[in-house]
Amino acid sequence: MPSVFAHVAAGAALGSAFAPTSKRRLWIAAAVCAAVPDVDALGRPFGNLSYEAAFGGHRGFTHSILFAIVVGGWAAWMLGRDIISQRARLRLWLAFALAIASHGILDALSTIGNGVAFWAPFSWTHYEFGWQPLGEIGPGPRGPTRLLAIVGNELLWVGLPSLIV
Repeated sequence: MPSVFAHVAAGAALGSAFAPTSKRRLWIAAAVCAAVPDVDALGRPFGNLSYEAAFGGHRGFTHSILFAIVVGGWAAWMLGRDIISQRARLRLWLAFALAIASHGILDALSTIGNGVAFWAPFSWTHYEFGWQPLGEIGPGPRGPTRLLAIVGNELLWVGLPSLIV
């Protein structure tokens, strides 16, 4: 599963590419939006999976396209009140929705997990891509060497493209 840093980097890049202005607060908001879908796993560290089940499991509704559109619209409405142009508001909505949707896309590119319910709540089928360049997080049996390899892999597949954008 991609780290929160990978999700935030992708969100910030999408915010910088699609937001109607280059205000830093919009980039930061897009970065935060990209991390929001993991709200469905907040109970995990405490052994509370009922919270996760309310969203259709991890990588369920909060990772869906509908969630990205709705929450992206809400974030654009909240943060775009000072934007007068209707076209600029729509662009901000697009930026936030893409940032949120990028979370599910990155998760579907990961070798860990059971895929992403992109079409929830209309279909709970979980999808993953055939090509999965992003690996698991955690030290595992090879300790720090594995962790460095994972971080390097995320920098290559997420960090570098985000910097280019």
